[in-house]
Amino acid sequence: MFKKSIDEITLSDIEDIVKAKIPESKTLDYKRELSFSGKGKEKKEKNFLEDIVAFANTLGGYIIYGIEESNGVPKKIVGFGVKDVDKNFRNIEDVLLKLESIIEDGIEPKIYGENPEERCKIKPIEIQDEKFVVIIKIPKSIYAPHRTIISKGGKFKKRGERKNIDMSYEELKTAFLKSGYLNSDRNLLKEFIETLPSTKGSIPFIKKHNMAGYPFKVSELKDLERFLEEWNNAEREFLDEDLEKLRKKLLTLVREYLAEIAGNTWPIPELPGYSAVPREWEIEQPKRFKDVVTKLHKLAGEIIETHQNLIRLGRKKLGI
Repeated sequence: MFKKSIDEITLSDIEDIVKAKIPESKTLDYKRELSFSGKGKEKKEKNFLEDIVAFANTLGGYIIYGIEESNGVPKKIVGFGVKDVDKNFRNIEDVLLKLESIIEDGIEPKIYGENPEERCKIKPIEIQDEKFVVIIKIPKSIYAPHRTIISKGGKFKKRGERKNIDMSYEELKTAFLKSGYLNSDRNLLKEFIETLPSTKGSIPFIKKHNMAGYPFKVSELKDLERFLEEWNNAEREFLDEDLEKLRKKLLTLVREYLAEIAGNTWPIPELPGYSAVPREWEIEQPKRFKDVVTKLHKLAGEIIETHQNLIRLGRKKLGI
């Protein structure tokens, strides 16, 4: 809805929404009041949390408190005071702490968006002296389905066009299966990063080392050898199709690279544990020397690129 981050939203943006009469939808809801005081405190907190859960279980979106609406269409900005939320509150910070606490403690599992740092965000906007509207931005959660746990029998909700709806059995089944797939791939990606880390071992070595006759420690390639040995099986296949394509591509590249190393580098007697593309080839077999070195550097570059793409895409899709 907004073309800016929640931190950049101003009163002018809220006024524009009301003026344009933008209706409630699957990603937008208006609430006139925000109150946890008086009778039915637990019910008020439960209703508040069900609204948050419904958005997180669907597409994510915004809830704006302090807007009067009619049939889902905003009429005017009314705002509220901190005492309207709870008579014991002294300032807007008390309100924010309360909302953050309820969201953190009253929903299971906790809500996270596609990026690890993406959580529910709350923005108060003062409309006049000591009167506010509050915007809550809820991400589409990678850990859905969620439910409230503030009272017994918390229900799994989703967002309809203009109201919250109980999720059906089939929707819950699908959501739980998807969540299971995500957890499986998430654990597998962590294993992958441990096997082939970006900052130490084989990956930074092949990125920097010049293979044009310069000796290298054979042990520098042990991470690649381990990856080829341990990750070429069904137990380490990603369920996500895009991640699995990258895993297979990386296996092919590593296999080809190590085969090239095995066939075109030789141990150096005076340097135990070291090998190199023979330097004498540069004079005696210049074409072979150039072809081997060029191929090793090309494969190394493709391995680095594929490795980084897998991690980058995995972090984005899986929220690591």
